[in-house]
Amino acid sequence: PLRHHHLKAANVPRKGDLYTSRIPMLFNQDMVAYRLKPEKTYGEYEYYRNGGADEIIFVFHGAGTLESPFGKLRYRAEDYIVIPRGITYRLVPDKVDEEDYLILESTGPVRIPRRYLNHDGQIRMGSPYSERDFHGPTETLVIDKNEDTPVLVKDGPRFTRVVHAHHPFDVVGWDGYVYPFTFNAQDFEPITGTVHQPPPIHQTFEIKGYVVCTFA
Repeated sequence: PLRHHHLKAANVPRKGDLYTSRIPMLFNQDMVAYRLKPEKTYGEYEYYRNGGADEIIFVFHGAGTLESPFGKLRYRAEDYIVIPRGITYRLVPDKVDEEDYLILESTGPVRIPRRYLNHDGQIRMGSPYSERDFHGPTETLVIDKNEDTPVLVKDGPRFTRVVHAHHPFDVVGWDGYVYPFTFNAQDFEPITGTVHQPPPIHQTFEIKGYVVCTFA
């Protein structure tokens, strides 16, 4: 059990679709880390929802659009795409054969580290990023269709087919602070010093049981 392992995740084969072909590599009670290099965009389902976990999709290569009831959200290489649980979405890559993802599925919500925030929840000066580095949906996407629309819903290890009587993007607008957003690794400003800085300096997000760091 103490044997060392070298996970050559960049060498995973390109196969399957965006949702059902994610390869779990590391997992415990708090999270699952997947790699995905899809061969095609969709299988039986175009729309997907994780009902039991928040998702962070890190884009190694590729670009495209995340569609959701909140509208369109463009993503590009080296973006973290943060998708809170319960949001129905569709990934629309520009070129599916270029897409390469690391996907982190979290039982706890994805948050900004507390030490980066003041008492009012604003990001402090001196933090490695600011509010303007986070990008939410900017273009509405209203699809008014009263027809059956299947959605693949994931809850833990289970998949369920849910058929809506109308399109899940048939909305007139939205409000609130739970929505998908992107943050690009190139916008992370490293904190440096005359001595080596410890790993917490590189922390980007905090989640129950683990953290995400950007070594810039």
